[in-house]
Amino acid sequence: MAKGKTLYEKSCMVCHGPKGDGRGRGAIHLSLQLADFTKQKYWEHPKVDQKVVDTVKAGVKGRMRPYNYLSEDDVQSIVLYLTETFKPQ
Repeated sequence: MAKGKTLYEKSCMVCHGPKGDGRGRGAIHLSLQLADFTKQKYWEHPKVDQKVVDTVKAGVKGRMRPYNYLSEDDVQSIVLYLTETFKPQ
């Protein structure tokens, strides 16, 4: 969990924000709707964990650069942090 938090803060928070709502300071300059990890709808994807892994590793063309230098363990740590911190109960 601590590792995931550190990685999120280093690589994701600038756009996805400290609250995981897609309103980070880096998102202000984008004309895109970013993923909001605080919404139940985000977590309704049938394979949400794999979706996060794929997005982190491959990026999203024109929206997010790939973080393909992260290890599988790093990415799983981010998934755990997102789930435990932002997923609505």
